[in-house]
Amino acid sequence: MALVTELEVGYSARSSQDYAATRQDLLDLLIPVAMPVRAEERARELQRDLVTRGQHRGVSVPDLVLAAIADIEELTILHDDADLDLISEVTGQPTEWVVPRGSIH
Repeated sequence: MALVTELEVGYSARSSQDYAATRQDLLDLLIPVAMPVRAEERARELQRDLVTRGQHRGVSVPDLVLAAIADIEELTILHDDADLDLISEVTGQPTEWVVPRGSIH
């Protein structure tokens, strides 16, 4: 789990108890992944590639960072966000929906 994922989940917390429980659930399920220095440059490259396609405004900055980390670390992106499928179209990296597409947004 990348820091950006942990922070996004924390942003959704409804209380301090919810924050603590959700964070612990994530730590029990996912392996923490630090942001390698190379991921910074990869995020820039991804954004540039999306600009070239005219799709850079369809992807959030946290999603760019998450995708860059996953790409460098050769990880599958587990998600509930179509932005990450758009990035995958550019990079070819694997993604997997954790809920049926469109079921929560």
